[in-house]
Amino acid sequence: MILFLQGRIQGIGFRPLVKNIAISLGLRGYVQNNGKGVEIVLQGEKKLYFLSTLQKKLPSIASIQTIQTRIDSCKEMKNFEILSSQLDLNVSIPPIPDFAFCKQCQDEILDQGHRRYFYPLINCTQCGPRFSVIQAFPYDRERTSMQSFEMCQECFEEYQDAQSRFFHAQPISCPKCSPKIFWMEEERRDYVQLFREVAEKILKGEVVCIQSNGGFHLICDATQEQAVMKIRALKSRPKKPLALMCKDIRQARQYAKISAQEEKLLTSKEAPIVLLESKKTLKNVSRDRLGIMLAYTPIHRLLFEFLEMPLIATSANFKGSPIVYQAREAYRLTPFVLWHQRAIIQPIEDSIVQVVSTQDTIVIRNARGYAPTSFSLSEKVPYPMLAMGANQKSSFAFAFEDLIVVSPYIGDLNQLEVFERFKQSIYKMQEMYQLDFKEIICDLHPQYESTKLAYEMSSAPLQIQHHYAHALSVCFEHQLSSRVLSFCFDGTGYGEDGAIWGGEVMLVDPISYERLLHFKYFPLLGGERAIKEIWRNFFALLDNEIMMEKKEEFFIRRGKTLQEIQTLDLMKQRKINSPQTSSVGRIFDAIAWVCGLEAQEYEGESGEWIESLYCEEVSEFYPFCVQSGEICLDFQSIFDDAYCNLDPSIIATKFLNTLVELIVQIAQKDSYEVVLCGGVFCNRILSAKVLKRMRENHQKCYIGEKIPPNDNGIAIGQLYFLLQRRRNAG
Repeated sequence: MILFLQGRIQGIGFRPLVKNIAISLGLRGYVQNNGKGVEIVLQGEKKLYFLSTLQKKLPSIASIQTIQTRIDSCKEMKNFEILSSQLDLNVSIPPIPDFAFCKQCQDEILDQGHRRYFYPLINCTQCGPRFSVIQAFPYDRERTSMQSFEMCQECFEEYQDAQSRFFHAQPISCPKCSPKIFWMEEERRDYVQLFREVAEKILKGEVVCIQSNGGFHLICDATQEQAVMKIRALKSRPKKPLALMCKDIRQARQYAKISAQEEKLLTSKEAPIVLLESKKTLKNVSRDRLGIMLAYTPIHRLLFEFLEMPLIATSANFKGSPIVYQAREAYRLTPFVLWHQRAIIQPIEDSIVQVVSTQDTIVIRNARGYAPTSFSLSEKVPYPMLAMGANQKSSFAFAFEDLIVVSPYIGDLNQLEVFERFKQSIYKMQEMYQLDFKEIICDLHPQYESTKLAYEMSSAPLQIQHHYAHALSVCFEHQLSSRVLSFCFDGTGYGEDGAIWGGEVMLVDPISYERLLHFKYFPLLGGERAIKEIWRNFFALLDNEIMMEKKEEFFIRRGKTLQEIQTLDLMKQRKINSPQTSSVGRIFDAIAWVCGLEAQEYEGESGEWIESLYCEEVSEFYPFCVQSGEICLDFQSIFDDAYCNLDPSIIATKFLNTLVELIVQIAQKDSYEVVLCGGVFCNRILSAKVLKRMRENHQKCYIGEKIPPNDNGIAIGQLYFLLQRRRNAG
């Protein structure tokens, strides 16, 4: 019997597992990696028991996506062997993400009697770097950044021992054969003393830069306010929340409320940053929720042997630049740099995840541990296809053979360095898989850098409307092929009428959409300035029925000058630099300003502000109506509440309740299944309450889980459209 398996089964100790199971069943044959998967030849009486046994013993980091079985005659084998990988020019195996280091590796580096005691680059087949160190497929040592480092005899014996968890662990090393490790440009071999010195710098309030698996982290003592402010100054990040790293789950519990669901995420092999409700204040770290991750590499974990407090661990980069992944760049940030010679080939950020309800978990940033994310197709595509994604929170996706791969989060493409990283990432994937993209799809926006690149790579790329692609990303993830009712709420997206969309209700299927409703257009006064100066949005939303004198009194009371108010009114009346928008994201900005947020320093801050004010005891919502295809909120009532100095928490709560109510009421008019998409649905309270109400009404409702609801997930929606269009064309 010959089996051919595809999925995440290379580079994770799969072949020794196969061999051990085969031997236990008295089977003969072989197992071999190739460019498309793993081939297994089985001979013996109990071969029919093999697959069920394999499925039971499959490690958590492995996943089998397809199994093909055939009966064929092979020469008789005397035993069961592991054959060397078969090189193949046409590679179609899914890339494997990096994983947090495992419990066994952690135990070894803390065992004074073990030869890898305090060794900071330990890894095995169950953990450590994968995607970040790979140069080409198949995943073997000679095609990783460890190719130039020769194994010592002890490591070589472990590498060849099918009973060892280091069997074919490609980045295997130990203190004897380690890549060199440097602290402030000096090579260090005494690892205990090294980490003691790094910890001392942190205790003194210094910011250190440490090489992680996919890039460098800026690290400091999270309990020292001055140290935190140093990091903020380095990154030009005055207010945006900073990620916290804890030694273990016990330490994390001291600072945040953690459910069983959230603990499972924190301690998982992916080890993402998890957004949690804080219970202990750390000055200048975040507002009411903490983004916490546990020490997921041996380098981080060894540092905690000399530190008792949590650490700030944020991507090492300057504002608007991608994550630093080379030592020479790290020294531009601080002289205190800990780095090593195991080069990072594919830089990658930390993932961010949020538990919305007991049934729903959302990946907000798809990166380390989860990405590259791969999906199997039921049939092969005729040629390679590429989806370029959006401009913010960029990622791309491609399909070839019977495989889809979604890249990790890269960043905002309006920054030149990020755009260059984006291009390099596409070209690296092309080279690794030897692909020539015959069809490319991109966003409808003509000024997106991803759209411009699509036109560089193709003479006639297909373009797709932004919010339609958002909806399709959820349809793809949940395999929805029939028509659904989509609520797409976000900041900005180019509309087919030239306006800026962002509050859309659409009927969607994989090949077409119909825009049923949208939030009533209002002017974006000053264009992009309104994204930062959010009071402009509230002024824009107020209609002329409110007396100008009353408006002036209110805005002057809130610190605006009469000249500023009159200028905005003139812009509004004469439609000067005031593009029309239906954006719910900009409405969030307006309400956040009413509730006390003076300016938006970073994307999504207004949503966080409103979420932090939400009061469960308040059930009221503001009036709204739907007429002539428009959703109209009663902003006069909101103005009246603000004018009368109603508690901001009540205004914020009533506003969120209004969005929930209007979604539920609109959805109830038809029997369609419902899709929630767009960055606004990263708001935990909004999504949780809509999902709960819809389930109470026995109406199916879906949201992106593995694929982010925001622009980080849009590429897969674009690609889904391309695949369906090609399928329907025959």
